[in-house]
Amino acid sequence: MRTAQRLPLVRNLLALALAAAPLATSVALDTPLIMPAGPDAAIIDPTLGTLTILTVTTQSTIRKSFASWAFDLDQLERRTVGEVNGEVFSALRSGSPTLVPSAEDVIKLFSDKPTKAQAAAGQKDQRSQVREAEKAFWEKEHKFDGVVRSAFNGEYLMIVVPAKRCVIFYKNSGKESADLFSFTNYSPVLYVSTAWKSAPDPAQLATQMNLDDDQLKAIQGALAARADGAVAAAAASDVWCTFTGGAFILVDSANQKIWSYEVRGAGMELTSIRSLTVDLMAPGLNTQPDNNLAATTFLKAYTPQIRDLGISKFDAPFVMALVRSAQVGTGAKADAMQANAVSSMVVLEFTGLHKLLAYQYVSGTGITLASVRDLLMDQGLTIMARMINERALAVGSYQDASKLGSKNPAGSLRLLTYALGLCPSLHNEAEKNSGLKNALKNDWDRLMADATKAEAEQKAKMDAVEAAAAEERKRLAERKKTK
Repeated sequence: MRTAQRLPLVRNLLALALAAAPLATSVALDTPLIMPAGPDAAIIDPTLGTLTILTVTTQSTIRKSFASWAFDLDQLERRTVGEVNGEVFSALRSGSPTLVPSAEDVIKLFSDKPTKAQAAAGQKDQRSQVREAEKAFWEKEHKFDGVVRSAFNGEYLMIVVPAKRCVIFYKNSGKESADLFSFTNYSPVLYVSTAWKSAPDPAQLATQMNLDDDQLKAIQGALAARADGAVAAAAASDVWCTFTGGAFILVDSANQKIWSYEVRGAGMELTSIRSLTVDLMAPGLNTQPDNNLAATTFLKAYTPQIRDLGISKFDAPFVMALVRSAQVGTGAKADAMQANAVSSMVVLEFTGLHKLLAYQYVSGTGITLASVRDLLMDQGLTIMARMINERALAVGSYQDASKLGSKNPAGSLRLLTYALGLCPSLHNEAEKNSGLKNALKNDWDRLMADATKAEAEQKAKMDAVEAAAAEERKRLAERKKTK
């Protein structure tokens, strides 16, 4: 009896010894790896390849079960389950028999007959292209890079290893060794170019929006390319995941895909797949207020203030150029995404594309696109409001500095420094203020030199924004002539 009780512990200590050495030490912080769900919490350690499930209360923390997912993953990769046309299939590539549809079944969703366009271009049918892409992926070794994503609903724990395009599920059964419940290779999902068991169909999406001719042609062209063109190569997977609406939801921002798994009886089921590509092209869906109306309303309310900022023409092209010039860091990349889930909703913001996508998951229905909002105008108006407020604060601080003058030189210096930091062009007004200049004579030349330099830099940035806006206006005008 004692030996049987200790067996899981021996197994996991051995797994740690085998698995710890090759693991990378970089830790992905994009999704929490400490996941409370009810009284239990699951903890994933990507540096050791371990999982621990504990019951945590205000009075105690009790370890329930543990396992080495790294050991399990290694075994699944190494174990051969068959051979097809000379290709060796590992257990990981084939997937668990308890998860349906299998990776092979997903591949069979693609047509095995070339379209006229594919035949004319000498291309193979899409199913053959996906098989070739899969062969190329699995022929190479994909080392673990330290990135793990995970979600926990209290009963089941999902672990995603993007570098290997795999998902592993464990059941929180109360045993000392967590039960490996199911697993799959999600790689074929990344080639789905439209939708499967997801609404609305991307081909019908255009009918639900108020599109101009150019927007309609762009979406129709994208759909046609997906039906007739080559299968797009999958990028290095970058996954965010959650549990919501009764399903485990995964989003691959690099490949613009969202899909879901549900527990069904003694296994898991892949229940829905959707490409985000066409959704991201939508200018808006089920959203208010209208962006053009918002811009017009803002202009009417703040025309004098906009003029004071030296903006020659305030319109949509200007706002677009302003936002793009202000965006910095990795958030400007097209696949940069932040996400969250509440109730049955998953909300995604693609920061580089300035798009907000909201999806609902309902069991039996799958993933439904609920709404789309183009955030560019919202963000642009926010930046404009900040610029207006900064100028107002600068003017007020300059006036207060003038009032203090020689009465309180230190306070006056702080206020003027603040004012010029917000609005460097105020140095032109300050140069005419002899009283303030005399009160701050020891710092005056430095202040004016710094402000003059900052004004030039600010003007150069605004000139670039104006130039970009002018180019966009020109492009729109020329496009209108050709209609």
